[in-house]
Amino acid sequence: MNYRNFLNEVKMNNVSGAYLFKGIECYLMDKTLDALINTYLDSNQRLMNLADLKYSENLIKDIKSNITMLPLMAEKKITVVRKANESIKALNDDDLLDELGKMPETSIIIFMDEDDSIKKTLKFYKHFKKNDHIVSFDKEKIEDLVKWTARKFNELGVEAGFAEARFLIDRLGFYSDESVNMYSLESEVEKLASYIGKGRLTRSAIEKVVKENTIDNIFAMIDAINKKNTKSALNEYEKLLANGEADIKTSYMIFRNLRLLLELKICDIEKKSEVEKKDLLKISPYEYKKLSSLAYSYDYKFLLKFMNELKDLDISLKNTSKDSSMMIKNLIYKMTE
Repeated sequence: MNYRNFLNEVKMNNVSGAYLFKGIECYLMDKTLDALINTYLDSNQRLMNLADLKYSENLIKDIKSNITMLPLMAEKKITVVRKANESIKALNDDDLLDELGKMPETSIIIFMDEDDSIKKTLKFYKHFKKNDHIVSFDKEKIEDLVKWTARKFNELGVEAGFAEARFLIDRLGFYSDESVNMYSLESEVEKLASYIGKGRLTRSAIEKVVKENTIDNIFAMIDAINKKNTKSALNEYEKLLANGEADIKTSYMIFRNLRLLLELKICDIEKKSEVEKKDLLKISPYEYKKLSSLAYSYDYKFLLKFMNELKDLDISLKNTSKDSSMMIKNLIYKMTE
């Protein structure tokens, strides 16, 4: 189920037992957890009825103790296990899963997989899947995110239209960069509201205050090099320079994406399934889709050669006083010959 379905269950008082919160949008995950806690426990009830756990030697013992404990002067006892992926070896246990299946109606436990890395092949994951108790936290659909962004501005006294909200979202690279989430977006909204004061949000204000995300430029630059389009590759590199990206960071971002493309090519050679590929790469759905759409057009030998050239470039960038931008341009010329 998605988080909206879960919140509806909370409103209808239909929540009990064990749930796995899983996904990359930690903002929504945290807000949904807050809504659950606020629904069942007031501030005075939390000391005795809310357990917040994380990895420790006694984690399994603490979980079993808390989930069998009756609430004290409250409707529910709530246990939260944060960063469950870090404890997955201990959690992937038949005895624990059996205990989770016997929890009283008055007990709720939430396991939080904040980086969406718990494998779907584990019995721990399958336990929640079987009971339809996996709550997904993917990135919001664009139309919902635009409305949310505009509403946040309005709450801060700034008039914002949907077009400006969409421009801000795109400028941040919200759907192309897995590190950008709703916390990032909220922070930029607050920064812009402080800059504007009272008034209307404009594209020019966004361009002055918010730095443009460059991940799409990296994709475009790699693709242009692969197609031997020197002019286009240089143009994308100039955009990176204009945005203030350091050459050593540019080199790293290119190398990272080439490595991922190479891993995808190897997966294809080994005839791995889509699920196996996603588990191996551990990247955002957008990034996986983007790289998958590009990988088929890349030659394995080309990727290896490009990566080796980048390794040499990285060493040179760290150990020479030569013009770094000229070194990257020379690499572009060399790879597009």
